[in-house]
Amino acid sequence: MNSNQNGDGRVMSEPTTIHVKVLKHEAPDAFHAVSKVEAYLPSNYVVVHVMRTADGESVGGNYWLVVVAGYDSAGWTAVDYVIPRLVSGLYTARIVENDSWLGAFFSKTKDHLRGQTEGAA
Repeated sequence: MNSNQNGDGRVMSEPTTIHVKVLKHEAPDAFHAVSKVEAYLPSNYVVVHVMRTADGESVGGNYWLVVVAGYDSAGWTAVDYVIPRLVSGLYTARIVENDSWLGAFFSKTKDHLRGQTEGAA
C-alpha cells in the first residue's frame, strides 16, 4: 500500500487547515461555536480547536476562532466544498498554509489509522 493511501486504497491528500470566524453574538460559548461550524462539515473535516479572541481592533474583534482540519477526498475538498458551504452560513473562512502543528498531528493520526486497517486485514 502506498504511504499516502488509507485502508480502502484511496490516496489521502495533505491535511488542510481552515480558520472559521463565528461572531460571539451568534455563539455564547465555545461549545455553541463548534456546534455551528460542525453542522457545515463533511466527515473528512473536523474541528480541532476553538479559541475566544480578545475584544479590540488589534486582534480582529468579537468572535470565536474555530480551527478546522481534514483531508480532501473525492469532491469533498476545502476549496470546492467546505469553504463555500461555510460561507453559505455567513461564516468567514480561509485556508491557512503551512500549519506545522496540525500537519504533525494529522501525520500521527494517519499513521495510527493506517496501522489499525493493516492489523485488521
